[in-house]
Amino acid sequence: RVLGCDGVLSARFCSLVRSLTGHAMSVVGSMDVDELGGASLASAPAVGFEQALPDGFEDEAWETLRGCVHAVFAGQAFPGGLSREQVYQLVEGLCLHGCAPQLCSRLISECSALTDGRLRSLAAGLTEELLLERVAVAWAGHSTTMRQLEVLFLYLDRSHLLRHGAALTVSGPRSIWQCGLLLFRSALEALPGVLDRAIYSALLLVDADRQHRPLRYYADLGSFVGMLSQLGLYEAAFEPRLLERTTSFYRAEGEALLRKLPVASYLQHCDARVEHERTFCDTHLQASTAEALVERVRAELVKRHSGDILLSGFGLLVEGHCVADLTRAFRLLGDVGETQAVRAAWTRVIKSMGAKIMEGENTPEGAKSIIPAVIDLHKKAHEVLASSFGGCCEFARSLKDAFEAFLNAGVQMSVAKLLAKHLDEALEKTSGDPQHFETSIGSIIAVFRHLLAKDAFEAFFRKDLAKRLLSQRSASDDAEGFLLQSLRGECGAGYTSRMEGMLRDLRQSRALLDDFASEPDAKAAMDETGVDLDVLVVTTGFWPPQPPASPEIQYPPPIRMLQDMFSAFYVARHAGRSLKWSPSGGLCTLRMCVGVEARKELVVSALQALVLLRFNTCDRLTVEAICQATGIDTADLHRTLQSLALHKTIKVLLKESKGREILPEDVFLVNSSFSHKHYRIVVPQISAKDPQEEEALTEQRLFEDRQHEVDAVIVRTMKAAKILSHQRLVSDVFSAVAFPIQASDVKKRIESLIEREYLERDAKKPATYKYLA
Repeated sequence: RVLGCDGVLSARFCSLVRSLTGHAMSVVGSMDVDELGGASLASAPAVGFEQALPDGFEDEAWETLRGCVHAVFAGQAFPGGLSREQVYQLVEGLCLHGCAPQLCSRLISECSALTDGRLRSLAAGLTEELLLERVAVAWAGHSTTMRQLEVLFLYLDRSHLLRHGAALTVSGPRSIWQCGLLLFRSALEALPGVLDRAIYSALLLVDADRQHRPLRYYADLGSFVGMLSQLGLYEAAFEPRLLERTTSFYRAEGEALLRKLPVASYLQHCDARVEHERTFCDTHLQASTAEALVERVRAELVKRHSGDILLSGFGLLVEGHCVADLTRAFRLLGDVGETQAVRAAWTRVIKSMGAKIMEGENTPEGAKSIIPAVIDLHKKAHEVLASSFGGCCEFARSLKDAFEAFLNAGVQMSVAKLLAKHLDEALEKTSGDPQHFETSIGSIIAVFRHLLAKDAFEAFFRKDLAKRLLSQRSASDDAEGFLLQSLRGECGAGYTSRMEGMLRDLRQSRALLDDFASEPDAKAAMDETGVDLDVLVVTTGFWPPQPPASPEIQYPPPIRMLQDMFSAFYVARHAGRSLKWSPSGGLCTLRMCVGVEARKELVVSALQALVLLRFNTCDRLTVEAICQATGIDTADLHRTLQSLALHKTIKVLLKESKGREILPEDVFLVNSSFSHKHYRIVVPQISAKDPQEEEALTEQRLFEDRQHEVDAVIVRTMKAAKILSHQRLVSDVFSAVAFPIQASDVKKRIESLIEREYLERDAKKPATYKYLA
């Protein structure tokens, strides 16, 4: 019999407990709380005893246990000086004698009442801060209490609740701990408005953290979230409200910041917010919320404003070559499924930047800067592609399409011409660093790859190559060969065959000239005349057409003798071939002596040399006399005299009469006061053709070459369709050819094919054509 709260357990009661529990005391021994509550303890079988309990013993035992439960809830010592082992033995004895259901029911009822009393104080008017703190304290105390009761009633927990928990009044608990969770949840939900206010207080903490406001009770948030998770209220009551509040918060923040911040700063803010929410969730919330929370942040800050980001600020990032910001934009927009929108914006911006560059082709200064600007754009775009977009194949295709769009818009011939001119200048000024040169050529070839009018480029580049080789302005044969090798890799051997033939002519001419100079007669003739002969033998099919030389040109006897000797030498080496001398592309180096000490070397054309050599015997000559002595055509002679006498700074000859017009009676004489700071002077020439006329002639030759391709396209199209209208045929030809062409040109080719009986007109419909097999 228990004698009050401060009494002692009678000897009769202790003896009864020992007799009831039998072997249980020896099993429990001196186990401490942790050992009693160990998860590895097996479920004890419900063993019955034939000996009946004394009358009133079950009630007396429950009163003792009830006092222990109250002591645990109050955080006090057990009444009567009972130890944990004795309480455990008492519970075990009652269970072994079939009292487990009654004991379980009484325990749950008592815990329910005590839990209600513990939480009743939360219903008082508390501030949100104090309410969350009190709830956290109450949950911590309840958790500690239920863990202690779980240890004391471990035998009941394992032998009865684990097997028969679903049959109890509280639906579904399988352990004392679960009973405690359900009791706490029921008591909390029974208090009007307490749970909602506590959740609201927790959400205010989340808002404070997002607004970077320091608060002292952040620790209570983690405890409160853990409580909700244990009670099964986190996903049902807290998480939906958290996500809804997150959506509202970041929707307002996104709309406010996008108007104030540059796009780069806004993207940095979005990135920081995503990382902050992930870290905050790992620290204070449940890990299961992280993805949903981050998805809401991205949806409101990034996806909701993706159109504004891509339309207003994305172009500025590309133009500013902001690789880090573009990497961030690609990642953030890709996370919300806007990769294709980024790709479309990327294409649009590159096209726009390219179109701005191409606007400069209308002025000489702007045209000169187009190709360097396009190369720089191509280089930066590929850096962004590799660094920011991870070398994505779709973005690479978009970049290719964008460059082809603006490079081939309008007059494609102009881009091909500018690219050929840029290469011409690059090959004249090649630096001594081979690696730098190869890199530069690689950049130019990368732009050339996007050019559709490659045949136009070949025509202009071949013309410039011929001028470089004939005027000896090429930096090196290796540089020319490397470029042609790159072009062959892009377009095939047939594309570069004529240009490679030009370089081959140059090498063969040098070898041939060495053989000629080693001949005794030739060596003696050059020593006697003091003339060093340098000959470049060009093959007609490889080189651009050279202007025909006047048959009446009179070379000085020493030069004529060497020409005849070389012609005989060449014909002897190559039977069946003939040589035609063309002075228009040749250069001569003359030594000029003015006065006693003034000695200069003049690099002049062949026609300029013929004129100057006439002044070795005469100080003054008329135009008519020079024409008779040299045999130069009148128009060529006038241009030659103008270049020698009327240049602004280099005036080797003087013209007695005023004005630039050359008359037959005009007199020219040597400039005895000629001076120049350099020893070797290149005397400029006046071209026989205007540059625009020369380009027009090149374009005309190009179109003549293209006629065969146009004819093939027309025949191939008609062979497949058999019958086509004129409008449809012209449209198909436009789609098939890769160069600009006029409808009138297509019509001329159709008429030519009709004359050659490849096509015929329909007798009833003249605007319809039929294919003739």
